[in-house]
Amino acid sequence: MSGEDSGCYCLILKCKCERAIRVGSFGTWSFPAGVYVYTGSAQAGLEARLARHERRLKKSHWHIDYLRRFCNVAGIATFKGSNREECRIAGRVAQRGERYPANFGASDCRCGGHLVRFDSVSSAMAAVRAAGKMMLLQCAGTQEDQQ
Repeated sequence: MSGEDSGCYCLILKCKCERAIRVGSFGTWSFPAGVYVYTGSAQAGLEARLARHERRLKKSHWHIDYLRRFCNVAGIATFKGSNREECRIAGRVAQRGERYPANFGASDCRCGGHLVRFDSVSSAMAAVRAAGKMMLLQCAGTQEDQQ
């Protein structure tokens, strides 16, 4: 089901110092200081999901909730209506960064993970913009093919 309030998003987080963080049943991981891009999706309620991610303190449900406690939101990008493209977007963002830790946020799929580490906010944003442009080009190509 894909509605007006569904889609994928990239949450850009800036973490000022290295921390060992217990991520639920995923285990304890050492997260180096840096910038992280988390790609997620919402079948419905995309705006509510993003508002939830903006809150630092909340009950931890998803892997990203554990990391979010210690990082500031540096940006959010949305890909509305493309809620089934989460792994593809994460893969495109990962072409310019490092998936770390492997399989983070991917407990319900088989991709390499939905968290990608960068050294700067600008390089993270460039990777998200490039992934978005690829999505637009793919969608444009699909529409042309159907005509």
